[in-house]
Amino acid sequence: MIEEDGEASASSNEERLGTADPDTSALSHLVGGSTGAKGPLEVSVEDRSGTPVVHVAGELDLSTCEELDAAVRRAEGSNPATLVLDLGLVSFLDSTGVRTLLQADARAQRVGRRLLLIGPPDPAARVLRVTLLDQRFAFIKDLSELD
Repeated sequence: MIEEDGEASASSNEERLGTADPDTSALSHLVGGSTGAKGPLEVSVEDRSGTPVVHVAGELDLSTCEELDAAVRRAEGSNPATLVLDLGLVSFLDSTGVRTLLQADARAQRVGRRLLLIGPPDPAARVLRVTLLDQRFAFIKDLSELD
């Protein structure tokens, strides 16, 4: 949940990343499971009442981050007030994937856009925790929070 000042609280982010209570994490059923992605990365963009949602499934790394970056930039082209990155099916996240997320966040901040993330399952979520990016990004649990 986004607080009044636009920041997501740390406890809310822990809950959305499944770190507050791993037994009740909305994404815990995905840990160690298949992403359902046919290749290393699948990216699709959905319009949800004027809010672009970029769905990402698979491995976000050096060989695939350009695909995500291109999709995010296309979604940014309509200059939406809010953009959602659904990382709920990301099975792997390396430093170039982190850089791609940070670049999207920087572009959003420059134009006053709200960037929301649906957090990935472990082990990708662990990367966000270790780098403290779980405290920088604003997270939502799922798309129902947009309604």
